[in-house]
Order: sequence, then C-alpha cells, then structure tokens
Amino acid sequence: MTCKKYYSVIIFTILVGFLILSGCSGNTKTDDMKNAEKKVMVWPEKPAKARILFKRSFHEAKDLGISKGFFRKIVDFFSGEKDIYLVKPMDVVALDNGIVFVADPGAGGIHRFNPEDNEHHLLKLEDDVPLVTPVGMTIGPNNVVYISDSTLGVFKIEKGADVIKPVKLELDPRQGTGISYDKKNHLLYIVDTLEHEIKIYNDSFELVGGIGKRGLGDGEFNYPTMVWTDARSNIYVADSLNFRVQIFSSDGEHIGQFGKAGMSTGSQSRPKGIATDSFGHIYVVDSLFHAVQVFDQQGRYLLTFGEQGSEDGQFWLPTGIFIGGKRGTTIYVSDSFNKRVQVFDYIGGAS
Repeated sequence: MTCKKYYSVIIFTILVGFLILSGCSGNTKTDDMKNAEKKVMVWPEKPAKARILFKRSFHEAKDLGISKGFFRKIVDFFSGEKDIYLVKPMDVVALDNGIVFVADPGAGGIHRFNPEDNEHHLLKLEDDVPLVTPVGMTIGPNNVVYISDSTLGVFKIEKGADVIKPVKLELDPRQGTGISYDKKNHLLYIVDTLEHEIKIYNDSFELVGGIGKRGLGDGEFNYPTMVWTDARSNIYVADSLNFRVQIFSSDGEHIGQFGKAGMSTGSQSRPKGIATDSFGHIYVVDSLFHAVQVFDQQGRYLLTFGEQGSEDGQFWLPTGIFIGGKRGTTIYVSDSFNKRVQVFDYIGGAS
C-alpha cells in the first residue's frame, strides 16, 4: 500500500469515528432532562388564568428532531454541503400532518420541515433560482402552499414537490405581500400594498374583485400588509399605516375595525401578521412592540404575549403568524431578527 493510500485510509477511519461519536453525542436523556428543567412559560402570569403556553422554538432542523443519517453526514462532508438555517423568516404555515413551511428571503426560498419523514429542504425555483422577497404564504386546496413574493409575484408548492412553480394571475399585484385562501368559497386574497387594495382571485386565478382603496375611512387602507380568512370566510386585514385591523365579510362588506396609533396596551404601532384561532380570538403581530396582542371578535383587548429580547417567548421584529393544528390553537410566529420560529398554544378555553 502506498503512503498516499495509507494516509487516506487513516483519515477516512478517523472521519468515520468522529461521525459516529458526533451522531451519538445527542444524549436523549440529557436533552430530556434539560427540557424538563426549563420553566413552563405562560401568559398571563399567575394569579391570572393562563391562556398562552410556550411550546418550543426552532432555528434549524435538529430543533424539530430532524437529524441527518450517518451516510448523509459522510456525503455532505465530502461534497461540502452546508447545514441550512433560518436566516430571516417572514412567514410560516403548517399542515395538519406536521409539515412546516417557512418563507425566508434571507435564504432565498421556502424551508420545508418534515419531522415525520426526518427531512428538511430549502425549496427554490427551477434550476435552483432563488426567490427574492417571499413574505406571505397560505394553504390552498390539496395542501398546495401559495407564496407571495413582493418582487417576483405569486408562486406555489404542490404536494410532495421539491420545486417552486410560478402562478399565472390574470392581473399581478403591483406589490403583493399578504396572501390568504378561503377554502369555503375557493377564493385567493392577495394584499397589494402599493395599490392599498385586497385583490380577489378564483381557483382559475382570474381577478374577480377587490376590496379597498387608499384612505382613512371604513374599507380604506394605508399600506396594508397581511390578510387572514377564518372558518366563516371573514377577512381580516392588517391596515398597517392606519394602525388598525379591519374585518370584512366574504362579500367584502365592512364588518368592523379596531386599533389606533399609540404605545399603550391595545394600541397598534406596526401591525403585520394576523390570524384567528378556533375560538375566534384575533392575534395581531406588532413588529415594533415585539409582541403579539390578542383581541376578541369585537376588538376588545384581551392580552399580550412577548417582549423585545432573544430568550424563549421574546421577539425581535416578528412578522408573520399562523394558527392551525387539529384543535386550531397551535400558534406559529416568525421571529424574524432572532432567526427562528416560535410555537405557542392557546390553552385558555372559549372565554
């Protein structure tokens, strides 16, 4: 055996040993003990009744229990493949089967975390072309994920697909941001921030209507950002620079609104992500408050969870929010500048 081959064998043996040890280094008992030692975080604090429970946060696949296999580590080592992390998560959606999608303009694509199949992929366009500014997502029919890229347009990830495909709309928004799909009426709502309007499309992506124009009155917007539709097909819009939330029926009729500019409890500073849980509570992500505020259907303030910081339950310029799960109470918040998604659960009941 030549010296060159001899040293190659030694290096390979050392590498294999290292990988075996590194694969075993995650001691489950130790990790479980650490998790058990963590303080249970709820909002509001005692003696008030707990309503929001912190569950976990994730920055990379292993935070969700997704790990690379032994041979995958070897292949990645020799190919120079790097681990993938959240860089600047802007929005998040989750399927009932546990698959989580995160829109990440910092990484140029959409992360798909699949804990059940132990997989994590960063999805991009054909030929590995990145997205530029993916800022909004929603779940459509057959678990297709629609994506709004404020620079490039609207895209979709079909079930099981590893490539993002463009969606041909009859009329593209000038700047599409928030996006939401009404499963009951089969309508796709896209916030056109620069037009101060919500554009409405059918399943053939034909433009069938619109809500709003620029202004301060009922049904008027000032640079809206995000949109959400609930199980009753009501439409919730974060009217960001009017510092309020507006609510519409599926017919586009203005139902109500709440919020005003200010720094006091219940005020809006920079509302972004918006969602509702199965009890009808309205959750508003306020980026400049670094918090999530919760309101009832009449717009009455209920509670706040989060504050500025990098610890569990704290935020740094959060943006998107999604509420789903089998009970409709699992809350995902894209904590953008902390490079993570945080997961909570509403545990407070109907009141």
